[in-house]
Amino acid sequence: MKHLLNKLIVMVLGVMMLFTVSLVSVHASEATTLIINYYRFDEDYSSWNLWLWQNQPTSEQGQAHNFNDTHETGATRFEYDLEGSYLEEATEVGFIVRKGAWESREPGGDRYIDMSNPNAAGEVEVFIITEDTNVYYDLDDIDLSDRVLRADFYDTDELQFDATSLSIDHNQIKVFENDHELSIDTIDQDAFQYTVHLDDAIDLTNSYHLEVDFEDGDGFKTYEIGFIGIYNSDAFNDAYYYDGELGAIYTEEETTFKLWAPISSNVTLKLYEKGHDADMESFDGTPGVDEAFETHEMSYKDRGVWEVSVSGD
Repeated sequence: MKHLLNKLIVMVLGVMMLFTVSLVSVHASEATTLIINYYRFDEDYSSWNLWLWQNQPTSEQGQAHNFNDTHETGATRFEYDLEGSYLEEATEVGFIVRKGAWESREPGGDRYIDMSNPNAAGEVEVFIITEDTNVYYDLDDIDLSDRVLRADFYDTDELQFDATSLSIDHNQIKVFENDHELSIDTIDQDAFQYTVHLDDAIDLTNSYHLEVDFEDGDGFKTYEIGFIGIYNSDAFNDAYYYDGELGAIYTEEETTFKLWAPISSNVTLKLYEKGHDADMESFDGTPGVDEAFETHEMSYKDRGVWEVSVSGD
């Protein structure tokens, strides 16, 4: 009986070891291929390309690359063999999706790809969606449903928004001032861009949002409306002109932080022990930090100014 029990134990241990080995082998030890998929709702990929550089362990010079394949979603695709390339030793790759030679670029500034977790084939694959600053590592995390990409006022009675659909009717669009629905006069369409003319001029001191029903079963979706088109207008100046003190206003008892950010819906102050990141050093070799030691929500005052006071010297 004891002999049989020992054999059973050996068999179970063997199965456990095999199972453990199969789990460990899911990922390759290092990345050999970089794949970047870039999806545009308008399907216009002409002149779009990538600017790539090694960001970690050291930041190096970048190079331009054209997309060279197509993903099953219809996205344009870039597949790159890392072995022997200028990115071979990169643990983090920086990238910018740009049009032409810097005619325009996707929002999000410099973005980065973590190269430390390749799949079993040695591939690091990411997905980029136009007007979306996220870097997706899993196709299942991506939402390709219709949406509004941006919405801004270009006059006090006119707003424009870019959408991913060519078939949005008048009754599928609503504009709200705070929680009050505004009356729409007419709506013009030029491809994916819609121009909404309101019956009355808006008050720039209020907040505005757009609701659009793409008839996809999700009902009306909500989007904030910015003021990018009327920054230089008299109406914007009348609402937000401010000539008071800004910045960090210091005393030994407290420091008051004041920021002019008129179109922001909320502002957070983060305080750091150092003025540089943890992967950087100051001139005297002092490493930086990545985490803030204090965080404070700022309060909106008036004329576009946000403020918070922090006690202490």
